[in-house]
Amino acid sequence: MFARPISALILFVVGSVVASADEPKKADAKPKGEGYAVTFKPGDPKAEFAPRFSPKGTQIELTPTAMPKLDGKDHLVGRIPLGAKAVRGEGQLIALARTEAGNPYDLLFVDTNLDGKLTDEKPISTKPSVTREKWWSSFEGTLKAVHAAKGSDATTDYPVSFWAVVEKPDETPKVIRYTRRGFAVGTVTIGDGEYTVLVSDGDNDGVIGAGDYWTIGRTKGDDPLTGKEWRTMPDFCWAGKKAWKLEMDGTAGASGKLYAFDPGITQEDDAVKRDTYKADREAPRAEKPVAFETDYEAAVKKAAADKKPVFVKFETDWCGPCAVMAKLVFTARDVAEASHGVVCIKVDGDKEKKLVEKYKVEGYPTLIMLGVDGKEVGRMTGYKGVKEMTEALKKLKK
Repeated sequence: MFARPISALILFVVGSVVASADEPKKADAKPKGEGYAVTFKPGDPKAEFAPRFSPKGTQIELTPTAMPKLDGKDHLVGRIPLGAKAVRGEGQLIALARTEAGNPYDLLFVDTNLDGKLTDEKPISTKPSVTREKWWSSFEGTLKAVHAAKGSDATTDYPVSFWAVVEKPDETPKVIRYTRRGFAVGTVTIGDGEYTVLVSDGDNDGVIGAGDYWTIGRTKGDDPLTGKEWRTMPDFCWAGKKAWKLEMDGTAGASGKLYAFDPGITQEDDAVKRDTYKADREAPRAEKPVAFETDYEAAVKKAAADKKPVFVKFETDWCGPCAVMAKLVFTARDVAEASHGVVCIKVDGDKEKKLVEKYKVEGYPTLIMLGVDGKEVGRMTGYKGVKEMTEALKKLKK
């Protein structure tokens, strides 16, 4: 990410992440006027303003490969491309292995010097654990993001978290996933005020630029960074009651320029426009929320006997949008009323593997509508608000 090795550079993010809104002046409009130079360095993960979220894990395919000179057994090889596309090549070599046949994978080799070999690398070891009835092999390591073909600043350190997940301890994973850790921080003095700027990779590609997260706050005073919204470049952020834009230099995330920006909207109105859940939060509440059955087989049989349609909600206990829907959508009066006459079923995707496979569920929440004959007549994925959920349930009963 930066133009020098960084030990704590990959970003777990604090506060909330907010998508770009359609403003009177487009958020991607080019900033004008003088830019203020900002130099970035690794952020302290213990800082109050340190980010507390990370991108969705990037999936890397693994290929069984004989590697007799490496420790471990049943080696699986993959490559992770990080940095500028023009120079990063096919990607950094990694290999997953297990100490004992029949046991979960517990060794990870990383080509830290980019010489295309693993025989000179010491493996990262882990103790696999069981979570949500699956075996997890988790590692923390440092990759290299490539930003130039040659030179002392050609690569930067890119710390990541890896994990491979299987159903059974002797199973061979087909993929390993990773996400970046850490964040970068810079300060800049403008007039009589000092501002702190944070940046964070948003897609695990080792490049900081458009589409990646950033935020800004006053270093001292009444506009602290803690709890700040994170937005994606080239969107603007607020600090000191002013709007700002950040443009990065190059791909390494080592420096950039901060610009004052006029979005044509007040900070208060901007906050209202970006409040994704405002309508759902303000919707009238039901005396009783939607009643969900948890025994799928029994509920489906009862629906068939009563000739009622079925609504199946696939969720997990770690799904953020699922939790928000449970709090704001399925407690809304309109949704609760629309659910009358429909058999509603809640399914934990981590526990009901056969149902996940049957309905080909690939993400959460997945919302499936079944007609009175038990056949699927519609499905939705992701967060759905009060209005959309009400309409879907009404349509199911027609």
